Amino acid sequence: ARLNFQVGAPTPLAFARELGCGAPPDAEIGRGAVELASFLLELALFDPTLQYCRPHVLLAGGALSAALRVMEVETPSLRQGCREAREAIFQDLTVYDPEKLRGAEQEALCCEEELLDSWLTCAEGHGNLEWVAFYPFIEDKFRSRGQLRGVASKDIIASALRACGEAHGEC
Repeated sequence: ARLNFQVGAPTPLAFARELGCGAPPDAEIGRGAVELASFLLELALFDPTLQYCRPHVLLAGGALSAALRVMEVETPSLRQGCREAREAIFQDLTVYDPEKLRGAEQEALCCEEELLDSWLTCAEGHGNLEWVAFYPFIEDKFRSRGQLRGVASKDIIASALRACGEAHGEC
């Protein structure tokens, strides 16, 4: 029997770095978005359904979109730059497979909502995630690297989650 492993397939983090580097009109927004998206992608490892229910490029797009949403909630002066970066990311998503990724923007927005909800659940220390007890260690790791920079207030995450829901409606 053959296992048909795909060796060398890009990870969500590889897609996030690629999508994040090409999108932002402002290098600081791009760098911040990729750093925060990396954190969100690591949190996605706690939830196998979230990690594997869609193509990795869409998970990366959702993580970047969530990161940009948090950044614009946290720093309203970045709102326009974050929106422009999000638009550029969504345009780039379909480049990877135009046929399979029709409706990629909506799917990435749904993924964004799931990631933000998962983050809030972990930050509050409850939920059905088997690995939620490890959340503080992941947060500390990213904080010590300077990749969370004051983000992770439950209020900011909740506001970003509300803004996400208002931006796209039902998933």
